[in-house]
Amino acid sequence: MTAQEFSQHRWKNRILIIQFDEVGQKNYSEQLRDLQAHRAGLDERKLVVYQFCGEQYRIGTDEQANWKKADMAVLRKVKKNTDDDFSVTLMGLDGGVKLQQARVLTTGELFGIIDAMPMRAREINRQ
Repeated sequence: MTAQEFSQHRWKNRILIIQFDEVGQKNYSEQLRDLQAHRAGLDERKLVVYQFCGEQYRIGTDEQANWKKADMAVLRKVKKNTDDDFSVTLMGLDGGVKLQQARVLTTGELFGIIDAMPMRAREINRQ
């Protein structure tokens, strides 16, 4: 993954980054299960999920997807604001960080945050 890959989402998709140290980690498993159970809500909110484990990443919520090597610039951006072994970061359509926390972010909380954003309100009004 290159920094350019993140920039391809600007003004098209919101990004949720899940960063963790081990695939079997409890917070990671819990986060992924919750997201998998609400895929329609993720799609509706134009949300792309990136999973980062160590120096590898994969896109989406599929636990069977292949891991790819991330470049150092992207890893620095992902780890910039946290030294925790688990974190969740939400980036808006503008590419700015809207939320970062070191605990599981439920889809109820996630959707509430996104639905309160002005651009999301415009999307809802257009539907």
